[in-house]
Amino acid sequence: MIFDQLMYADRYFGIHPRLDEALRFLQEGDLSQFTPGKNQIQGDDIYVNRASYTTAAPDARIWEAHERYVDIHVVLAGEELFHVSACSNMNCTTSYDAEKEAAFYAGEPEAVVRLLPGYFLVCFPQDVHKSGVRCAGECEVQKIICKVLL
Repeated sequence: MIFDQLMYADRYFGIHPRLDEALRFLQEGDLSQFTPGKNQIQGDDIYVNRASYTTAAPDARIWEAHERYVDIHVVLAGEELFHVSACSNMNCTTSYDAEKEAAFYAGEPEAVVRLLPGYFLVCFPQDVHKSGVRCAGECEVQKIICKVLL
């Protein structure tokens, strides 16, 4: 997991070439341009899902992890708590499904991060995560999730 301000994204260049491209794009691009749903940047290698939802209690949100893609979460408006744990410390409830590109888990967070506009959070395949958890109360979140093929 990486959590930092978007203006410092270039500090993480060198991990993977496509991750560099995605972070550069997120750091320099106009993030408001994305329409709801899937927006391709480089085909299926790098794309952005724009989402909007109301945050909820932790038990109303799901734990998930991916095998092929890295997720980069960027909140455009609102705020959410983001729970993260190592897959190895969680209970897998639904094995990896290639069509959904996800496996589902249960357990307790090892880290809880407050994700606000201007910040980003990267989840790698070893990071199981739960997003959309309310902070002090429910709020509307506008967000992009950049998917980067490893």
